[in-house]
Amino acid sequence: MTETISPAESQAAESPRIPRPHTDAAALRAIEEATGHVRERALRIRENPEEHKPNRAQAASDRRAIADHETLIALHEMARQQLDILNGQDRVLAILDNFASKDMPGRQRNIQDCVDKILAKVDPAAIAG
Repeated sequence: MTETISPAESQAAESPRIPRPHTDAAALRAIEEATGHVRERALRIRENPEEHKPNRAQAASDRRAIADHETLIALHEMARQQLDILNGQDRVLAILDNFASKDMPGRQRNIQDCVDKILAKVDPAAIAG
């Protein structure tokens, strides 16, 4: 379901891996070399802007946006299912309420009448008491 957009192998620009310098002078040289590399890259982009494709940051941003969208869709579906469950529970509670408030008192009277008849046949003195 998730489609990600990755740059082709020829388009991926590798970031220079610069080892941690041992001295301050080496750090300054590394900074100058990195700055030179960035300047060269900027010049190449300015010379041929149509060939420049956004690198990994754009692809990562696209993947995050797609993942966020899929998460929102899943949350929406879960919320819809929860509403369906709650509506079903409301229907069940309404049935139980109807049974408890309307049917049960009548049945209790019927049950009590049957018990009274049985007791009257078994022991007539129990009814009088």
